[in-house]
Amino acid sequence: MRFAKRFFGSLKHARDTMKGGIEACIRYYNHSLLHTANGNLSPINFEKPQLKMFNMT
Repeated sequence: MRFAKRFFGSLKHARDTMKGGIEACIRYYNHSLLHTANGNLSPINFEKPQLKMFNMT
């Protein structure tokens, strides 16, 4: 029984670690990474004027 608790505890820890890493990658992609197709703006900065135009901010 101890083995199962420890095993599932380590799975939960691994899942939480992966989730944090994936969230960090998405934040980097959306806020920091510049895209040449967007005029060298990040996706967030590219969409800000469009969101303001439609009052979605």
